[in-house]
Amino acid sequence: MSIAIPNFVQIIRPLNEVLEQAYARSGKRTKKSIKKVALRTLSWGRTHEEAFQLLQDSLRTAVTLSYPDPEKTMCVFTDASDLYWSGVVTQCTEAQLCKPCDEQLHEPFAFLGSEFKGSSLNWSTFEKEAYAIFQTFEKLDYMLLGHANVHVFTDHRNLLFVFAPLALEPALGRHIVSKVQRWALFLSKFKYVIEHISGNDNICADILTRWVRGYRNEKNLLCSLLLEEADQLIPSADSITWPDMYSIRLSQQRHTHADGLKFDESEKVWKRGMQIWIPQQDLELQLSIMVCSHCGSIGHRGMDATGSVIRENFWWSSLDQDVKALVRGCYHCIVTRTGEVVPRPLGHAIHGDRPNEVVHMDFLYMGQGLSNKKYLLILRDDLSSYIWLWPTEDTTAASAAEALCVWIGVFGCMEWMVSDQGSHFKNSLIKSLTDELRTKHHFTTAYSPWANGSIERMCREVLRSCRALLSEWRLGAKDWPAVTEAVQSVINHAPLRRLGLRNSDEPGIYRTLLEVFTGHKPLRPLIRALPMHKYRSARTSDEAQARTLVRIGHVQEALEGMHKKVKGLTSASRKRQVDRHNKRTNVHCARFAQGDFVVVRRAQPGSHKLQFVWRGPRRISSIRSDWVYEVENLITGKKEVVHARRLHAYRERMNGKEVTPALIKAAEHSEQSYQIVESFRGIRDASGDLEVHVEWEGLPDKEDWTWEPLAQIFEDLPARLEDFLHTSGSRNLKKRGLAQCDFNQHA
Repeated sequence: MSIAIPNFVQIIRPLNEVLEQAYARSGKRTKKSIKKVALRTLSWGRTHEEAFQLLQDSLRTAVTLSYPDPEKTMCVFTDASDLYWSGVVTQCTEAQLCKPCDEQLHEPFAFLGSEFKGSSLNWSTFEKEAYAIFQTFEKLDYMLLGHANVHVFTDHRNLLFVFAPLALEPALGRHIVSKVQRWALFLSKFKYVIEHISGNDNICADILTRWVRGYRNEKNLLCSLLLEEADQLIPSADSITWPDMYSIRLSQQRHTHADGLKFDESEKVWKRGMQIWIPQQDLELQLSIMVCSHCGSIGHRGMDATGSVIRENFWWSSLDQDVKALVRGCYHCIVTRTGEVVPRPLGHAIHGDRPNEVVHMDFLYMGQGLSNKKYLLILRDDLSSYIWLWPTEDTTAASAAEALCVWIGVFGCMEWMVSDQGSHFKNSLIKSLTDELRTKHHFTTAYSPWANGSIERMCREVLRSCRALLSEWRLGAKDWPAVTEAVQSVINHAPLRRLGLRNSDEPGIYRTLLEVFTGHKPLRPLIRALPMHKYRSARTSDEAQARTLVRIGHVQEALEGMHKKVKGLTSASRKRQVDRHNKRTNVHCARFAQGDFVVVRRAQPGSHKLQFVWRGPRRISSIRSDWVYEVENLITGKKEVVHARRLHAYRERMNGKEVTPALIKAAEHSEQSYQIVESFRGIRDASGDLEVHVEWEGLPDKEDWTWEPLAQIFEDLPARLEDFLHTSGSRNLKKRGLAQCDFNQHA
């Protein structure tokens, strides 16, 4: 059964935990002994019920496995993450293997997987990837042994040389080499060919190791069984039936008593010590106790406080798990919590394999400077991090196109441009330029600066270098355009560890951005302290031309070799950063399904401290990728694309139910606290204070428009307010509004 169900190990993990508890209580590890253990005496709760239901659903929808065909090629796909390994065995024809990976048709044979435990958690990536291949062949040897045509696909290139690990990984310890060689010796009895594929193409095995983090950590939803039973999607103390002794006695009479209980003659109830026993099956009573102990005048306190209040008087076996689910999924707690985004695993981004293949760009506001310059357009090469700084007066498409034309004129045309979705990049002018140059333009997700993190980090470095030079040269903040070229030179001539050593026999001397991008030698500040070289005698034109041709060939070969080394070093460095980030305990995958309800973090912080940070509930309308989702506003029906870090799970898709009135009311209150401005309709003087007439999005009727203080609009939407004041009909009010607001400070 396990080889026919993907993600089988993770599905049965909660059930295995209960099974181990039963073994421990019976004292023996036999089926006969654990039959005597009552399930209610174990820590059986909502998580285990959900796991059992999921296992039943998986059995009903299990993948239909194929029968072996000796005429077809057997394919083995393996992958390993920091916590899990997986293997998928399929078969297909040789003609299918000649097609691109996303067009191949495979017939599934088996799905394998398990988690790393104990010391194996500390293994290197090389060991874990090799172990996945070894385990797949060991468990399925009856299927793979004797087959004449087996292809093994892995996204770890070093495993191509698994039969000579010492030659490939000289830095590995002797014990690691011996271990891998033992695995290689076991594989020697199979007839197979090992091939490398990219991580993006290794979908079958890779997705199994990705899902498990989400299954393990993405259980922050409101307890589904409790809510559906009581029909309370957004529970509150006012809408719940408060428990009383009569209802508790009636519930205890209807259900079987648990072990270890004593009957209290004075109160006529069953107790566990001093705590009143609540039957495990009475979901409605449990929900009412938890809601009354968490909502209303209790003040929506945390899990420890809520659980402590309940444990003073009541007990049931899954109390801790239910309280945790309720508090983590409480709608009011979610929308009012701090504005931190949800940690997610790092995804895949566009990266270049050679200079000028991928170029990132972004505008950086620098403040009012000389010659009316305010912004700095930064162009950055992805492989080398080489930058080009272009001061501008505004953030327009013309400024961006001018800088791109200069870059292309000096360095040539790039293959990819990466930018955010600002109007200065996403417009007809830039599109015409990219179409003419046959350049692809990739836009990152809106309000997600981490999606274009490489240029964001460079912006911080530019600001730091600019401040340092202005401080050293005793210049003011408005003089920043005068030091732009110096800042560009400082960054491009700086050595970078990520780019590797300049020469292998010179440790500690790293390549610079300029060297990798252009091949030119960088500036050496200490050149004045070194003795001057003697001038060489002049050569004839024929000698010079011959030496130049030879030198050009050598330089070209050296540059290609350097770029290949830099590509490997940057890829390894990037992978280490991704692994280090994804190993954090609070990082979990976003496993939203179409129809699930979520809350969305505001793109910009509000000016009022009591404004909601999260908006919703909203509904997942479509899935763009593992990190990007399209969500629908339940009130206006408007859809927007949102990164997973700005989404927090609230409620799973209901079984055949439409949006309930409770969800609509909650969404109306949340969205009204953060309405989107459609346009400004006028300005007036209200007892000496200026007010702006605001039309709200989704509210076209004039009676729904409101007069808002100018100061409040200035804090929330300074750019739009400035445009409105410049086009306002009232000259006097316009002057007063412009004088009252310092737009340069908010630019």
